[in-house]
Amino acid sequence: MIGRAGGRTRGVRGATAAPDGLGARRARLAVALLVTVALGLATTRLKGTAPDLLGDGLYAVLVYLLLALVAPRVRPRTLGAGAFAWCAAVELAQLTSVPAELVDAWAPFRYLLGTTFAPVDLVAYLAGAALAAVLHARLDPVPGPAPEVESVPVGGPVPEAGSDSTPEAGSGPVGGRVPEVGSGPVGGRVPEAGSGARRPSRTTPDGAS
Repeated sequence: MIGRAGGRTRGVRGATAAPDGLGARRARLAVALLVTVALGLATTRLKGTAPDLLGDGLYAVLVYLLLALVAPRVRPRTLGAGAFAWCAAVELAQLTSVPAELVDAWAPFRYLLGTTFAPVDLVAYLAGAALAAVLHARLDPVPGPAPEVESVPVGGPVPEAGSDSTPEAGSGPVGGRVPEVGSGPVGGRVPEAGSGARRPSRTTPDGAS
C-alpha cells in the first residue's frame, strides 16, 4: 500500500480485517440445529432412562446451537456455560408448579420446560453442553481479531514537511554551505578594496619607482 509521503509501507494500523464468513458459519450451525432437533424428537419415542438422558443432552446441544446462531463470535467455552446455565434454570424451575401448568395449557411446552425434576438431568445437561463446546471449537473455531500492523516506510521514515531534517532553501548541497557572495575562493579570502594591502613596488635601475 502506498503511503501519503510517497514511500511504500509494510502495512497500515487498524487495517480492515477480511470477512470471516459469518453467513457460512450460521448456515453450518443451522444444519447442526436441525439434525439435533430431529434426534431429540426421535428419543421421545423411546422408553427408558438412557433415552431420557440422551434427550436431555441433546436439549443442551440445541440451546448451545441457538446461542451460537445469535452470537457467532462468542467463544465456545462461553456458549457452553450459557447453555448449561439455561438448562439448569429450566430443571430447577421444575421444582415449582409453573412448568406443569404451562404444559397443561399447551402440550408442546413439555419439550421445552419438562415437568419432573431429576438431579441426574443436570449431569446430562452438563455433558451435552461440554460436548457441543468441544466439537464447535475443533470443527468450526471462532476467528480472532486481525492484528494491527504499524505503518513503516520501507527504507526508513520519510521526514515531515517543515521538520529540521529538511534542508532550508538556499542552504546549498548536503555536507556544507555555499560560500557567500564576495567570500573568495575556498581556502582564503580576496582582499577587499581599500583594505591597505599594496603590491610591492619594483625598483628600476635609474631609481624610479
